[in-house]
Amino acid sequence: MNHPRLTQIVFASLLSLLPSGAMSCSSVDRAPAPRVEARLSAASSADQARDDFWKRADFMVRGRVLDDTGEAVKAKVALVDGNGSTSTGTGPEGFDLGGSGGFPHTLCAWTPDGRIGWSVLEAADLEGEVRVEGLQPGAQLTLVPGDYHDRVSIEVDGVPIHNVKFPAGEPRTFVVPARQISFGTVGTKDHPADRRTARLSPGETMTVSF
Repeated sequence: MNHPRLTQIVFASLLSLLPSGAMSCSSVDRAPAPRVEARLSAASSADQARDDFWKRADFMVRGRVLDDTGEAVKAKVALVDGNGSTSTGTGPEGFDLGGSGGFPHTLCAWTPDGRIGWSVLEAADLEGEVRVEGLQPGAQLTLVPGDYHDRVSIEVDGVPIHNVKFPAGEPRTFVVPARQISFGTVGTKDHPADRRTARLSPGETMTVSF
């Protein structure tokens, strides 16, 4: 199966750092992604006052998701790492999305018509903008949880693109890359992780129960 090549041009700007220390960022050419323009900065005190989340945010990504013509598009955007994710919706007005913890983080975006892409932020100290080119048709994966609460993560080439809560009785549907992926539960004290793999085609739908 041919794998589209991700072309990334990473020029991002870290406007300021929290006292916890410096961060640095570089691009990773791993997988096709929609073009994303983003800027990293420390969360402001005004943001922290408006929302409790910003009190815990170590950095903030501000940007837009662009299609191949350069137009801003409606999409869902998430910052993902091995511990979880934060997400928000975006449109022509762009997005503000806070993250916490160390790097790397995956900046993942997917559109209502089922296209998906991502960029890996290795660490921060960037100048300019982060741009990721290449919006690829994805597939749809529905995961049905067991009778206990867990988290579920989805990865491609070792890169986390989804990592969310997986409550009992609440199936979750994800837009995923149309290629080989790894997915499954993270595991709890009483239940080990349950990982699966699958290769999906563009437009394909799949349902997996745990």
